[in-house]
Amino acid sequence: MPRFPHFILTKFNVRRKAYQISFSFMNNSVCREIRPYKSPCKRALVQEVCAQFAIAARRSCRLIGIARATFHYQGHAPDLTALPMRLRDLAEVRRRFGSRRLHVLLQRERRAVNHKRVYRLYREAGLNWRGRAKKKRGSHMRGPRPAATNANERYGMDFVSDCLHDGWRFRALTVVDTFTREAVLT
Repeated sequence: MPRFPHFILTKFNVRRKAYQISFSFMNNSVCREIRPYKSPCKRALVQEVCAQFAIAARRSCRLIGIARATFHYQGHAPDLTALPMRLRDLAEVRRRFGSRRLHVLLQRERRAVNHKRVYRLYREAGLNWRGRAKKKRGSHMRGPRPAATNANERYGMDFVSDCLHDGWRFRALTVVDTFTREAVLT
């Protein structure tokens, strides 16, 4: 039996284990729940491969096709759980302030928050302030006017527009006596 070089056997073993892994993980719940090309799924696959087949993390990362830096990455996003509550408190104190002015107040409190995040949290909390439409009220209470009893007691006026046969348009102000219905001024 001929002896094969060590690197050929390791490549063959890697390929064989990769086929075993792909067949065993085809119906895996992790891959069904999370899309297989996303990093969290690949991290979970690497951990399962390491545990099931007793392979080092370096080799399982190579098999699954994920960078080792991605596998070991831990997010470092700031904890912003208190921000929506503080935003709601500020909005209750200053009801007429919008998201931009509330963002300025948060900056004055030394909170480094992006204005787009403040706007998103403002909308999600339902704090959008909409002013009420004002009711149209007359200057005084209006009632039915009494009818005119004499000539020249009350007048009505209006603009009248017309078009001549050759296309010229004209406008005229007409003033009418409401009792006699005569045109006083045309």
